[in-house]
Amino acid sequence: MTFYSRCFGGKLSFRTLGEDRESRNMSAAMRSMIVHSSLSSGEIEIMASDLTEDIGLIRGNQVTLVIDCESRRECNRLYDKLREGCKRCQGPELNREGLYQAFVTDRFGNHWMLIAST
Repeated sequence: MTFYSRCFGGKLSFRTLGEDRESRNMSAAMRSMIVHSSLSSGEIEIMASDLTEDIGLIRGNQVTLVIDCESRRECNRLYDKLREGCKRCQGPELNREGLYQAFVTDRFGNHWMLIAST
């Protein structure tokens, strides 16, 4: 989330397991673990958690995050930031429908689609 904070700016906050009333019986190490984070920047709010059910993360159960940019300039700016250390990236370019778009699989394996209609 600190990487995304550098990309989008805004206020980044974290919540630990220790902030939950149910944490009394947890070890100090467990209470210090981050359970939830949020990033607020203008109209963007990203909330994230990497806690999973007991089965854990299964490749394929992630999502693509779509950002509807206000302009091509914003699309280019975010693309340049998100592609730092990326695994795969494409664009930005106009598609057949005239929509300006870019795709990034960032260094953490998260998929992003940036679009701008102007």
